Amino acid sequence: MDKSDCVDASLATHDYERDFSDRLLATPSKSPPGKKKRDSNEVSLAEIFNAIQSLNSKQDSVIQKITHIESSIEVTTVAVNSLSDTVNRLLSDVASHGEKIGKAESSIQHMQQENVSLKLRVEELEGYSRRWCLKLLGVKEREDENIRMTAVSHLARVVPRIKDKLEDAVDVVHRVGKQRSDGSPRHIIIRFVTRRHRDNIWMEAKNSIYLRENGLHIKEFLSKVDIESRNKLWPLVQAARKKGKKAGFSGPFAVINNKRIAANSAQYP
Repeated sequence: MDKSDCVDASLATHDYERDFSDRLLATPSKSPPGKKKRDSNEVSLAEIFNAIQSLNSKQDSVIQKITHIESSIEVTTVAVNSLSDTVNRLLSDVASHGEKIGKAESSIQHMQQENVSLKLRVEELEGYSRRWCLKLLGVKEREDENIRMTAVSHLARVVPRIKDKLEDAVDVVHRVGKQRSDGSPRHIIIRFVTRRHRDNIWMEAKNSIYLRENGLHIKEFLSKVDIESRNKLWPLVQAARKKGKKAGFSGPFAVINNKRIAANSAQYP
């Protein structure tokens, strides 16, 4: 092969390469973008926006609830404070009432003690007042009776030696209570001006033949308390009499061998 043929061959090769290279140049450098597949982890802006709005809505709801709770707490706090003030006032009132009740109880106790003292005093005065009196039993009643004159007349028969003094010695005479339905005579209470005349008649009445023959009786006008005291002392007086001692009563007291004994200090057999 001569030199010209080699040149032609070389040129032929060069053209082929250029043609191939031109074709390569004619081919786009990058393939057209294909449709991208959406990744499952990717989120659109709209969804993010919706999620943010949902969160904002929930946040607003939570804030509203918190605000409502705070408002309720404030109302509750005010109510608790008001209740606390009321409780404190009540406690103060209770303490004040307790103090007043304590004073009232002390006053009541003092009044009760005074009442007991006054009751004893009244009973003592009643018993003392009754010791100026005697009861005359068994005198028949009449519609037009002069009860004072009738009583003085009977007393004069019991103690004839003082009959001239009885008009002045007798103070008040009256029957006790309302008339009885069975017709039995009511007791006559005779109050004397002096204890001396009363005691003389009482001593004489114990053995008065006139009273026995006419079915009459003269007794002491004792109070309920004096009667109870005598009932308590009676066993003591009875035992003393069995022993031959001089024993009797003077008001609410037992008198044994001239010694006066009270019901609350007696030693019973």
